[in-house]
Amino acid sequence: DLIVNPTPQRGFSGAQKSRGQRKLVARYDYLDQDGHFLFQKTRFQWEDGKKEFAWSHKDSSGQWVKGRGGEAVLFNLPVLNTTDLVYLVEGEKDVLTLQHHGKPAVSLPDGANSKWIPSFTEALRGKKVVILQDNDDPGKACAARCANALYGTAASVKVLDLTKEWDNLAP
Repeated sequence: DLIVNPTPQRGFSGAQKSRGQRKLVARYDYLDQDGHFLFQKTRFQWEDGKKEFAWSHKDSSGQWVKGRGGEAVLFNLPVLNTTDLVYLVEGEKDVLTLQHHGKPAVSLPDGANSKWIPSFTEALRGKKVVILQDNDDPGKACAARCANALYGTAASVKVLDLTKEWDNLAP
């Protein structure tokens, strides 16, 4: 694990200074549907438990640059080439968990705060989509937005509320 020390700089907020160090937790490579690298999302965890994400991409000379550098895509997009049934989840960590269990999954790039864009609809056109909503208000609202956006384009859309199976499921 890599510990990244925040360096004092202009614009560094007092709230961030009080968080202490941040730890690099994961890096997620975003690929196009053909498997070509587009950009990377890095997840950090502050000592106070708050998480933070940073986007980066490579410019034409191969140098890393801050920012996405292009239109957002679903995480794990190439899986759509191999399946008609796909799980849509809120984040990359959830995709990796489902992959571990042999389930095809994609996620939104910015979690529950993701703006749904037409390319997401097109990527999932004709697919049987199962939306696993997070057990919190933003997760439920996100699942509803996704289902509404896919209605009439996906072969089928089903939203699963896992609290119907486990009533003590934590948020």
